Amino acid sequence: MRFFIKNYIDKISVQDILNFGLENDIILSKDEGELLHFYLKNNWEELLYGDSHPIIRKIENKFGKAKGEKIINLFFIYKERYKDYL
Repeated sequence: MRFFIKNYIDKISVQDILNFGLENDIILSKDEGELLHFYLKNNWEELLYGDSHPIIRKIENKFGKAKGEKIINLFFIYKERYKDYL
């Protein structure tokens, strides 16, 4: 399954992240989208299968409390929703 997840993540663009944020009431700047893109591309295995807390703390610190909480809550909602596929 990791192969399919990696292939999907490889296709995600910064614009996809910005659009997903807007769909979920999170307005991101291009720089913030690029930062989330970086974390996703470089840490997806850790986020999905390992200890995601260090990365989550970095995101919360970079995005501030309100926006960071929205991003992290969305992450956990989708991780729970798709846990059977991980």
